[in-house]
Amino acid sequence: GSVWLGTQAAGLCRLRDGSWTVVSKELPDSRVNALAETTAADGTPVLWAGTHNGGIARLTGGSWAVLGTAAGLPSERVWALHAGVDASGRQVLWAGTEKGLASLTEGDGRFSTEEAFPPISVNSFLETVDTDGTRTLWAGTYGGGAYIRRHGAWHRITKAEGLPSDHVTSLAASAHGGGGTAVWIGTDGGGVARVAADGVEVLDIGNG
Repeated sequence: GSVWLGTQAAGLCRLRDGSWTVVSKELPDSRVNALAETTAADGTPVLWAGTHNGGIARLTGGSWAVLGTAAGLPSERVWALHAGVDASGRQVLWAGTEKGLASLTEGDGRFSTEEAFPPISVNSFLETVDTDGTRTLWAGTYGGGAYIRRHGAWHRITKAEGLPSDHVTSLAASAHGGGGTAVWIGTDGGGVARVAADGVEVLDIGNG
């Protein structure tokens, strides 16, 4: 196996068998903002690297390929990647870009966008799973709050619903009472919001 690190100016660094190597010339851009891994049909890992200005680089079986706007991405500035599965169990790669999100489903050759999602910067993803197996995808945006995809439909949480800011910077999950899940939303300048079944709670400088 390998450990991969994305850098701000030197491409990718790979740790394998105790040694580091740098991967840069194979990438469309030396700034790597996000990494994700899926599995090929033969069980081998597939690495995805979201870059700042060059789209997504994909490593499969030792060969690199680049996917950009020609492959359906809304923008070649990629801020976030998330590897998940759809309702039928197929792998799905979600890409958050400067101009919205897109998804690439296993077996498809192009990314798809969703009409219900605006062309806004997406910088973070989180997937939660209910006790009944229902999956919920969260997407943090810079200026539009947090978008939530459940059963194929999107809705969102903004300042109107209690967030301290619509500029979301990070997402995380933790256990909540009764077997539920709380989602923690980090914002730019507004503190942190905890979203759970009992509502939205804000933690900022004023309350600790």
